[in-house]
Amino acid sequence: MPPLEQAIINKHIMEDSNSYFSFGKAIRSCLCFFRCAVLSATGLFFGVCDAAKAGRLLPCLTLMIPFHAVVHWHLFALESSSNTLIDAENTDNAVTIANSKQNWHAYSLYFMITNIVLNAVGYTIIILIYRHSVRTIFNRKIPTIRRDAHGCIIRSPHPAIKSFNTHLLMLRPLEILFRFITAPMRVLPDVIIVGETRCGTTNLCGHIASLSSASSISCYTPFCPWAHPELDHKESFYFVGHYLGLVDPYFYRMAFPLKIQRWWEE
Repeated sequence: MPPLEQAIINKHIMEDSNSYFSFGKAIRSCLCFFRCAVLSATGLFFGVCDAAKAGRLLPCLTLMIPFHAVVHWHLFALESSSNTLIDAENTDNAVTIANSKQNWHAYSLYFMITNIVLNAVGYTIIILIYRHSVRTIFNRKIPTIRRDAHGCIIRSPHPAIKSFNTHLLMLRPLEILFRFITAPMRVLPDVIIVGETRCGTTNLCGHIASLSSASSISCYTPFCPWAHPELDHKESFYFVGHYLGLVDPYFYRMAFPLKIQRWWEE
């Protein structure tokens, strides 16, 4: 075979092998991405379940969505059967039953829409606080997807799932939102304890808070965005920028009770 024809044949063989290798790499990348997505979703689901067991409001509302969807579908089926009954038997009793089921179906729809909106807003707040917390408070980089030497995604959960689940377990996004909305209707503190690390501020705060049980004085500790036994009912973390860097003195009221609550107890 002449050298020119042999070179052309070898070139075609190399092109076919390269295309086959590229196709195989694309298939492997898709499979690795799919497995990473499944493992990440599974890890996130267990994180939501753990946070719901700990009493966090947002994860509890999240777990209510699938159960509510089943109930809503059942109410829709009952409404459809009631409409069929009206067509077959147009009596006052049948019309009343159908109207009652339609009302329940409407209430269920409104409640589901409200739950979905709260979930969307709550997880948006958690994601924003998570990004701010990792980058600003802890001065770290947000974990990214890891790849192997061939550029394919490693078949493991996303590295950020573990730290995000920790924030999900500790943060109170809906409570933070409610307190910021009602900040103009809240009071400012009467006593502020300022101190350094390991100088007895926790012990002093505990003694002052115990006055409410030992006397008629009502003592309120500040709201804390982190549900942690060492931090809760002690620090607001407001002026250190844990609320997305917001340190406006006006919104400092969000960490304290409503004016009507203080007026009622006085």
